[in-house]
Amino acid sequence: MQYRSLIRFFEYAGMAPETIAAASLSRMKKLAQAEFALQPDGVITLDGISFTGNDVLQELDQADAQQRLHYHLLLWEHKELLELLEKDHLHMDNMGQWYALHRDEGFRDFVSPYFATAFHSAMNTLLHNQDLYSAASWMDFLVFVRPEDEEQAIRSVRVFLEEALRLFRNLNDKSYRDRLPELAPWRDSSWSLLINKLPSSLMPYTDELANAIINFTVRIQKANPKLGFEISAGLMGLQRVDPSLRRLINSNHEVYRKKNNRGVFNMPSLYPVVVGLIILVRVLSSIDFSGDKANRSTSTFKVEDYQSAMADLSYEGIRLFYQQQYRDSKSSKLPVDFDVNKAIFSDRPIYLLVEAGPLDSLYPMALVNNTGERIKVDVISAGNVSNVAVGEHDILAIRAYQSRSIDMMLTFHQADVSKVIVPATKDLQYLHVAADARQPYHKLNLVDGQSIDLPSVQRDKLKNMPLVVTIDQRNSGYVLSLKGKVQAVNYRALPFVKN
Repeated sequence: MQYRSLIRFFEYAGMAPETIAAASLSRMKKLAQAEFALQPDGVITLDGISFTGNDVLQELDQADAQQRLHYHLLLWEHKELLELLEKDHLHMDNMGQWYALHRDEGFRDFVSPYFATAFHSAMNTLLHNQDLYSAASWMDFLVFVRPEDEEQAIRSVRVFLEEALRLFRNLNDKSYRDRLPELAPWRDSSWSLLINKLPSSLMPYTDELANAIINFTVRIQKANPKLGFEISAGLMGLQRVDPSLRRLINSNHEVYRKKNNRGVFNMPSLYPVVVGLIILVRVLSSIDFSGDKANRSTSTFKVEDYQSAMADLSYEGIRLFYQQQYRDSKSSKLPVDFDVNKAIFSDRPIYLLVEAGPLDSLYPMALVNNTGERIKVDVISAGNVSNVAVGEHDILAIRAYQSRSIDMMLTFHQADVSKVIVPATKDLQYLHVAADARQPYHKLNLVDGQSIDLPSVQRDKLKNMPLVVTIDQRNSGYVLSLKGKVQAVNYRALPFVKN
């Protein structure tokens, strides 16, 4: 059911929106009849939206017409929601401005049949574009739909799941090569976020799909172990699967992990200085790259050493390690009143995870270096790494155009930025921040080809930025202070140890 705003019509008829709530229904009916009597074909088109006399009069004849007018006015005040319902235009970055409206049960009952139509249309577009991460975010908005309208809303999701089942059931170790474009979204493990949010009516698909994907990864493990590992990473993120399938997923993924723990990383040529994070090898294996283990826990490698050591690995390994080791750890859960300013990090590298949710953007963000030394920042984009040196008392601004998450490694005391610091696993430090600390999304891959911009910014403009991370020295260590619409999810800081 397509929504047409009565407020749009009556504004055209000469009534100011602020006067409609107090206007009598009989007066509004007479006004509508007069307007349509002037139209030869009985149709009035406003901003591409067509109204007939029956449309308007039937709405005014509803038993609860006065209350419905109140909800029409409420929609009129939320222009982006109005545009979604009338024109199927979804603005993902600003959905948080109207998300809370679903808590009004009366409004939910009113908008549900219209929202079901818009939900289906938007979801169909996201799935067609293979944007499963955004589709998972959009699934949160199914709360606007009543149970009786749900099937209309989730039609595109059901079709998507059926097509996914056919895809994975019919491919083998040879035929998959012709369907790689269709497999592309499944190589980004954020597809599990979408499956985890399926409503109860679609829950049976979770085990069916998991079983089909497990069998597919087994069939291709020799032909393409990298693809099997990448798709298996998504299986690891599934939360509501049968216990027997969970055991199989875990055991298979361990096999794929070991098979993918070698080779050379594909370094891009887009950056003047491109480095990688050897730390990923340590995350995904027990190999020690730290040299003399008895005397040191960190080492320095040149780029050519890095290239010879990496094998078809992308940076998401460190995210997987973080997700498995820290996200579900009770010791890492921060108290409600936690202040990240109390955390003092050592001078070991800090892995900073920045995640915006579906309702907010955290970009452009800024790193403010208030220390008296240069800090090397490895900015991770689409599985590739470029580094930037942030001078003392300088500012680095970062803007992402597609992805909702950026990771970066902060390294201290490094004179030669062409070298890669290799911390031992025990020396890893983390700070994970998110727009909504209660529901971090843990997106593991950035979008291939994502654009990252490093705009210049003056200090007087920082107050307008959604995220500012200020780095100060304190007690022989470092403090990362957060400002803006962001919260710390969890962290791991090590005591300062002088080298």
